[in-house]
This record gives sequence, structure tokens and C-alpha cells, in this order.
Amino acid sequence: MTNEGFGQAIRDLRDLVHFARRSWGATGVAAMGMSLGGYTVALLGTVDAELDFVAPTIPLASLADAARD
Repeated sequence: MTNEGFGQAIRDLRDLVHFARRSWGATGVAAMGMSLGGYTVALLGTVDAELDFVAPTIPLASLADAARD
């Protein structure tokens, strides 16, 4: 079931990218996601050549350690 879920998510995101270009006249479209969203936009970036930029990110494991560093 997970494969079908990601397939639908990618289809929906591709439709959104095409809609932004057609309806809003967007000249550049980027996608950013964190954690599972990061995985999803990375997958989107592999299948949609029209995407201009992809930024998958991961959350900090410990905000205290990051602040100290």
C-alpha cells in the first residue's frame, strides 16, 4: 500500500507543478520537504524533469546539541 500512496502523492505534486506553470505563470518551481516530506520531494525530483530545484531536509535530532555547537 505504501507504493500506491507515494505514487498518488507524486501524481498530485506533479499536477501542482504543472498547474503553477500554466495558471500562475510560474517561471521556476521548487519543492522542499522535511523528514518524510523530504523523501517525497526527493522522489518527485527524480521523476519530474520540470522541477527547477529540490531541497530535501532532515530535522535536528537535538536542538540543544545544535545550539551548543
